[in-house]
Amino acid sequence: MNMLAQTSHVFHSPSRAQGGFSLMEVLIAVLILAIGLLGLAGLQTFSLQSNVNAYQRSQATALSYEIIDAMRTNRDIARAGGYDLALGAAPAGGASVNAQDVFAWYQRVTNLLPAAQASIQPIGVDVYTVTLQWSDSKRAGAAAGDTQTFTVTTQL
Repeated sequence: MNMLAQTSHVFHSPSRAQGGFSLMEVLIAVLILAIGLLGLAGLQTFSLQSNVNAYQRSQATALSYEIIDAMRTNRDIARAGGYDLALGAAPAGGASVNAQDVFAWYQRVTNLLPAAQASIQPIGVDVYTVTLQWSDSKRAGAAAGDTQTFTVTTQL
């Protein structure tokens, strides 16, 4: 009888280098993504606040030059104090052109800028200062009473 020698063959399965993501790898990837998204949200918030600030400053610029143009149109009345306005005082209005100019301008100032105050003051011969002041409390890091001030000095 023919005896066959029995040999055992052990088949080793090839080890897989990586069988997929482990739960730890997934959690770390999600954590890194979350931190990145939070940073992006913070950047977006800062950008929006900066845009609001820039918008308010451009409105203040346009409003200042608007009343200066009205004063130049009525130069004699402006020289006589017809456009003067103290900071914190509201114009009374009236039938004259200069009173209507100042009243309508002040209404636009208070509509476009939060908690706004305005002044128009002579500081010399034909030299005037227009000052606009408004609340800046919504800016990041600003305290409740923080304000922005925009001042233009011009010669009529």
